[in-house]
Amino acid sequence: MKRLFSSTTLFSVKDVYEKTLLAASVAISVFTVIYLYYRCHFGFEFSDEGFYLSWVKDPFYQPSSATQFGFIYSNLYKLSEENLGLYRFLNFIITFMLSISLHIVVLKEVFGRRISKVEVWTSAIGLSCLSATMLVFAGAWLPTPSYNHLALQSLLIAAIGLTTIDKAISRRSMLGWTVLSVGGWMAFMAKPTTAAALAVLSIVYLLISEKLNFRYLAYAVLVSAMLLVMSALWIDGSVQGFVERLRSGSEMYILLGAGHAKLFRYDALSLSADTLRAMWIAICGIVCIVLFLQPVGWALNLLAVCASFCTLAWLGFLILYRGDVVINGAAQGMVVFAIPVASLYIAAALKNSFFVGYTRGTVATGVVFLLFPAAFSFGTNANYWVAAAPAGCFLVLAGLVLLRDLPDNIRIGTVLFPLAIGAQVLGLIQVQTGLENPYRQPQSLIKARTEITLGDGSSKLYVSESFATYIGDAIRLAHESAFAKGTPLIDLTGQSPGTLYVMGAANIGQPWTVGGYPGSADLATVMLGKAPCYDLGRSWLLIEPDGPRSISPTVLSSFGADWEKDYTKMGTLMTTPGVSGSSEIRAQYLLKPRRSTDEASSACLAKRASFQ
Repeated sequence: MKRLFSSTTLFSVKDVYEKTLLAASVAISVFTVIYLYYRCHFGFEFSDEGFYLSWVKDPFYQPSSATQFGFIYSNLYKLSEENLGLYRFLNFIITFMLSISLHIVVLKEVFGRRISKVEVWTSAIGLSCLSATMLVFAGAWLPTPSYNHLALQSLLIAAIGLTTIDKAISRRSMLGWTVLSVGGWMAFMAKPTTAAALAVLSIVYLLISEKLNFRYLAYAVLVSAMLLVMSALWIDGSVQGFVERLRSGSEMYILLGAGHAKLFRYDALSLSADTLRAMWIAICGIVCIVLFLQPVGWALNLLAVCASFCTLAWLGFLILYRGDVVINGAAQGMVVFAIPVASLYIAAALKNSFFVGYTRGTVATGVVFLLFPAAFSFGTNANYWVAAAPAGCFLVLAGLVLLRDLPDNIRIGTVLFPLAIGAQVLGLIQVQTGLENPYRQPQSLIKARTEITLGDGSSKLYVSESFATYIGDAIRLAHESAFAKGTPLIDLTGQSPGTLYVMGAANIGQPWTVGGYPGSADLATVMLGKAPCYDLGRSWLLIEPDGPRSISPTVLSSFGADWEKDYTKMGTLMTTPGVSGSSEIRAQYLLKPRRSTDEASSACLAKRASFQ
């Protein structure tokens, strides 16, 4: 037995295994990119994704907004020629490249000259697969770019800047401060709350790492301010107009009463049995493979081999028993905790002294990366733990910091390659989970075979048969009613901005006139009051009288209109189970204005004058 596990034999075997793991990581990375390109053409969600698309299609049409992601992504949307699948994939590639850049910087910072170029690039690409796959909200499958995507990309850029900053004054440090300021500006454009959290964490990092330079800090603030001023002039033509946009945008969330105002709160974390099982499988598998590849003695090597086979057998049994690989539970994204926990076990097993090698800078890096997911989710009305999952890549980076100063006889690749493969597999499982249980869609997208065409025909997606029927009916109703593309349409269903998108309508007042909240009707009234009377006068209506999130048509009285007297029903659109998360089939009605645009516009102006 000892001869079988002798140092010479083990070295050759481990050398083969290391190269095999390297090749496997590269192959999985290539597969991930190809697979996501293919899957980006699957699925369409009518509420959230409809909102994202309505925003980005014509962001300048909206008078108020707390997030400006529509302006940032509008050029990417145009670059993709409104091809939704390509638009999603380009955003994935952007995130992938940013994540690779950050991982390269961190790996070089943590391991220095000990890590080769092959190990840096292979590990960076492999570990970045997790952040790129999680960004499509893999556990729910929401791949269309949104403020969350922009927030994560901004944090990746800011993290590159923070890690690049040196204590000494240098070109590298200047570049780091510049990159940090760009990340801060992007965070503000995505979510001002995330930008505020990023500012606090950046100061904490710079103080702990002793990298704070007030001259450079003033420079970074100035660059961010200049970018914001340029954005204000581009979007609203003046700083005052931009400030008013932000002010009224924040008031929208307060008026809606959806819980966004409760910023500082503690949300409970509840992990399902599936999530815990997947975490422990990943932890055991990664740790055992890493230990097997290390010179830790034949007994521990044999134990690691046996444990690895048991872990793989357990995983194989689950696949065969369940028939798929999915993780159920609202917080299934927290499965990424497996990577930093595995790093903790590896560091404890391999390092001569666990606390050796940690400088103020590395401690600051680890602490800040642990908190970056909280900055990402800060300000959302969802559970903070669940919302933080797409930013789980920062937990992986925090785990890498634990592996600093491994003993000299440990080859870095034998540690990083299993971690990268584990991250890749977990990311792909999350993608599979989202495809099997897509958010507010009726069935698995793996089984979706019905092709639909949106826009001018360049955007082709695969959706469920029932969704394809509903989309086809909506397009046909618009055509038969002579509804011209770009015509304003007031959506009072409270949940169907995606329906307006497929019809080619312009969402007036809000990208999504959201219903179902205490202040939905009040918010609709306020936002319609900000719309030009000319546009309101020529707007059509989409109503859903029996809908669970329907907004009362009485809000039309705010601009002098009556839905029963001033509009003509052009047709009926029957929903399908799954639209906006509802299992019921309901009737939606498309209504055309009876009055001329001038007549309706005059009534609107008269009504507004009476309020003054």
